[in-house]
Amino acid sequence: MAMKIVEECISCGACEPACPNQAITAGDSIYLIDSHKCTECVGAFDKPQCIEVCPVDNCIIHDRRSSSRPTNCAPSTSGCTPAPSAPARDTILHEILSKDLLAPRVTRYVVRAPEVARARRAGQFVIIRPRDDSERIPLTIADGDADTITLVVQEVGKTTAVMADMDVGESMADVCGPLGEPTRIHQVGTVVVVGGGIGIAPAHPIAQAHRAAGNRVIAILGARNRDLIIMEEEMRRASDETVIVTDDGSYGQKGFVTTASSSSSTTAEPSPRWWRSAPPS
Repeated sequence: MAMKIVEECISCGACEPACPNQAITAGDSIYLIDSHKCTECVGAFDKPQCIEVCPVDNCIIHDRRSSSRPTNCAPSTSGCTPAPSAPARDTILHEILSKDLLAPRVTRYVVRAPEVARARRAGQFVIIRPRDDSERIPLTIADGDADTITLVVQEVGKTTAVMADMDVGESMADVCGPLGEPTRIHQVGTVVVVGGGIGIAPAHPIAQAHRAAGNRVIAILGARNRDLIIMEEEMRRASDETVIVTDDGSYGQKGFVTTASSSSSTTAEPSPRWWRSAPPS
């Protein structure tokens, strides 16, 4: 899906700077939206920003005929590149290379997306469609390397259920990104990264980036019980100190991340910076 500007456009130009994906350009008589770049602002804003700023009613509409070819968007490229029509087995874009269950209804996917992987920065996300007829959903990039990105997904609705049914070797219909403003990373001394439940996944690249910048990283991981603690080993590698708490005391300290925050060595650190990510309520 994508937005489309119709003939009622008065070429005021208000929409072009408002688009977070640089999908809008001036045409001969009206402004145009590149359907390969447009994400309808899913995951970034409640409404498409072009519609928000447009002074003309019904000038920008949903284009239901937009292409659904696989795409691989990255700022370093000129828009999204369609996947090859008949690629070799070892170069299939958006292929699921591995899939493993981290916790009940929480799955980790390693997906081939080289342009996204090379352009990504901590705090960014992708918009994905598992199948051609699926809706688009935003997912944080939890990890990656030069050719792949790692997505950690909790099965909570139809689209995530479709993903859960996909097998290793299958390909996502779309993987578009990296999107969003990267987290600002500076050398500040000590950073406390707090992740609760599924929120540990977006906390991971933040911890990685802060440690790479020379900061001392203290990670506080929390969940209702031991089975819901995810990515423990990854967070230990990305931090200098790791504190684990569970509501029921089945693993680590008994309590909540808030109590661990006040009782851990963070209290001895001079003015640490804090970053928090919690599961949806």
